Amino acid sequence: LSIKSSSIEQVLMKSQFYDVFYDIKTKYSQINSDVMYALLCLSHPDYSAISWRWFAGETLGGEERKLIKVDSSIDTDSAVTVTGSIVNAIIKSGIQTLVILIDEFEGLSLINKNQRNRYINEVRHFIDDTPNKIFLVVATTATAYAEMTEKPTALTRRLAGQEFELSKFELKDVKELITKYISIHRIDDESKLDTALKSIGDSDEEIYPFTHKAIEAISVRTLGNVGNTLKLCKGAIDLAITHKAKIIDKDIIQEVKI
Repeated sequence: LSIKSSSIEQVLMKSQFYDVFYDIKTKYSQINSDVMYALLCLSHPDYSAISWRWFAGETLGGEERKLIKVDSSIDTDSAVTVTGSIVNAIIKSGIQTLVILIDEFEGLSLINKNQRNRYINEVRHFIDDTPNKIFLVVATTATAYAEMTEKPTALTRRLAGQEFELSKFELKDVKELITKYISIHRIDDESKLDTALKSIGDSDEEIYPFTHKAIEAISVRTLGNVGNTLKLCKGAIDLAITHKAKIIDKDIIQEVKI
């Protein structure tokens, strides 16, 4: 990597967020300046990938840190502080409500007890310290949550009564999921779609190229699991392309390995 001829300041000044973040940086000194520059560089045409790596906690070389104008790295000790700075920056910019998602919380069971207790305490402190209208959504498996709440802790007491168990998808839910994905990505060409549907008796414009029996097979094979449903659909599309099939029927669904 090398420094570009135009300075990073010149590029960042063109960012639609520059005025907002500059105003925050000058008015609220408690917000980490490294965080501010890293946030701004997310919109930089050349350095955005470096910023994402910095936020992910990767160790950057001195040249890379210089490119995005940060002095520090994010480690276990500073992660909570950096997260708080990000939240503060977003709130100070005028955004009224913020939702933070923590996925695969069951991964706590894979780390040693001391690290696990420390992480749980940090999440608890984060909940206590965040202002109103900040919502923290934690996703975990039912088994892991049962184990986590078996012995009450400060964190589980804060979560008590706010659980929501995601139920498995029924056939109608699986069809709706597939329909919505198709509606987002389908290229509109009604004439081609009408021609294709005329030769297929078990499909319609919402689910094509899937047939109704294919969707039934997807529901049966995945047992209503959303992740497996998406994985199976992707595998079916790839297999249909390989076979140059015009439709995705029950036979293709049965052939896909998940």
